[in-house]
Amino acid sequence: MARKTDKHKEIFKEIGRRIAFFRNQKSLTQAELSFKIDKVEDTISNIERGFAGTTMETLIDIAEALEINLADLLDFPSKNSISKEKSKLIKQINLILLSGDEKKVKSYLRILEEVEGIQEK
Repeated sequence: MARKTDKHKEIFKEIGRRIAFFRNQKSLTQAELSFKIDKVEDTISNIERGFAGTTMETLIDIAEALEINLADLLDFPSKNSISKEKSKLIKQINLILLSGDEKKVKSYLRILEEVEGIQEK
């Protein structure tokens, strides 16, 4: 297998952060998640800390166990496409939206529409 580059390490860390976030949202321990996907607990620990890459099959299993879309783990902007600060702000907003119920998210959207004149499609 090829040597992990800094770019790969950052991607692994980001995926791991997302897995930990969604796992915590479901109030699952690493042991509980690992049981759901038939892996040892160290596997989840290493993935969440970005110490190890994983297979697509394992990511699919994790997404299913967490009842999220695979895209929730993998869809993040390229570091080259937006500034570091803007990326950080988007992540914070995303976390706020993910932690709210549907009613709160709709309220947030109405606020944004008022501020920016955005129209819901």
